[in-house]
Amino acid sequence: MALDLKEADWSEFDGPKDELALSIKSLLDQKREIFEDYFSIILENDQEGILKLTHLPELIEGYFPNPEGLPLFLLRLATDVDWLEEESCFRSISTQLGNYYSCLPESRSCDSSFEKSNENVDDVATSMVKDILIPSFRW
Repeated sequence: MALDLKEADWSEFDGPKDELALSIKSLLDQKREIFEDYFSIILENDQEGILKLTHLPELIEGYFPNPEGLPLFLLRLATDVDWLEEESCFRSISTQLGNYYSCLPESRSCDSSFEKSNENVDDVATSMVKDILIPSFRW
């Protein structure tokens, strides 16, 4: 699913999508402990061995990112994280979390959400800051 998105930048040079998807699943499965211990991202294998996302961190009480962006988020966790150097790894996972939670305008899920609702991006952003972000800072 994520590899079919334009934002995935998949090309034939990358190899068959089926094989790439299995490699991505395998990598995410290998890194489950890091995701859970440091980022509250929980991936679990079900009884049939299918890897499923079961938990995301609640960074701001009452706010959850658009689920349509999950496939691209998981793809980017596998492809855009530097797994070789610890500090860079944590930074790049944090960046991907931030990108997903901020619903960046260049993401497909944000664009399609705004197209469907016919809302102005500025109006939606203002509403989110006023109704979700600011109340979360109040004691």
